Amino acid sequence: MAVDIQQVLYGLGYPGAELAGSCADALERVAAKAFDLVLVDVKLRDGDCAPLVQVLQERATPFLYVSGYDPHAWPNAASTPWVTKPVTGEKLMKAMTIALEQLTPPVSQDCWVACL
Repeated sequence: MAVDIQQVLYGLGYPGAELAGSCADALERVAAKAFDLVLVDVKLRDGDCAPLVQVLQERATPFLYVSGYDPHAWPNAASTPWVTKPVTGEKLMKAMTIALEQLTPPVSQDCWVACL
């Protein structure tokens, strides 16, 4: 799934997206680098990604959920863009646009992480 989303991002003009296969890996990446936007699945192989979401909120880093789970079952779902898997370029671009509306200056294309 993560590779599929990475290909969608590449097709949208974001070839520098980084993938994190676990919440722990994503937390390490976020601690080491400032990202313009983070795509977060609510659960990965090492569990719930709530700690990652908390760090992103504390740092005011925009994020959106990309998940096969029901958005009504998760905190922040009402106030955070949510893309349901399977992902299409159109759905992802719409959610990314909403998540990034607040950013000035515009984001670069190499500061992304997909935690899926």
